[in-house]
Amino acid sequence: MAIEVKDIHVSYSGKQVVKDINFSFETGKLIGIIGPNGAGKSTLMKAVLGLIPKDHGSVSFYGKPISEVRKNIAYLPQRSAIDWDFPILVRDVVLTGTYPKLGLFKRPRKKEKQFATKCLEKVGMEDFSNNQIGELSGGQQQRVFLARALAQEADYFFLDEPFVGIDVASERVIIDILKNLRDEGKTIFVVHHDLSKVEAYFDDIILINKELYGAGPVKHVYQPETMNKCYQMDVQFMQGLGVGV
Repeated sequence: MAIEVKDIHVSYSGKQVVKDINFSFETGKLIGIIGPNGAGKSTLMKAVLGLIPKDHGSVSFYGKPISEVRKNIAYLPQRSAIDWDFPILVRDVVLTGTYPKLGLFKRPRKKEKQFATKCLEKVGMEDFSNNQIGELSGGQQQRVFLARALAQEADYFFLDEPFVGIDVASERVIIDILKNLRDEGKTIFVVHHDLSKVEAYFDDIILINKELYGAGPVKHVYQPETMNKCYQMDVQFMQGLGVGV
């Protein structure tokens, strides 16, 4: 398998947040990480990426630890984790995506700057390249950071709640780009909360609530009995009310 996660356990201040997480996926998948609020979705993503310590467990990419493939991984954190007041232009935000493959002490050249512009064009934000990032709307900011991820030319993309607090048009642009990346053979993990869009957005899902309730194709995991166990509620009833859990 391209990505293997084995027996991940994570605790905060002695309290177990996620436990016994095991899954594996091949490349070329768009994978949703779903579960109720407080289920440990973001914690799981950060643990997989080595951004927080694990109690134990392992993660491998084609048999290699993340330390050997980090340059091939793009990570888009939750919007709340980003300092939007930092004085930086949109074009420079995207340009930082080229840094990992430039190497130490090398500055972006004309080629990298042109590529950053192309990435902005892909997300429909080229007209805002000279704006401060803090001047943009939530959806525009998220598109810019997706352009930054594209500039990394990564093989694996990890996005934590990319659709929270953004407009419908931006969400449509982002999911279309993610599907295109999937079709190019990239592998994308998305922490997601809106159950009404699971079937339309993802090939596979990881369903967790502290522990794993299922991992695999949407049509196999996204079943009423499994969902109700994970959410401990009648998910179909909640969806009928138009609630994104």
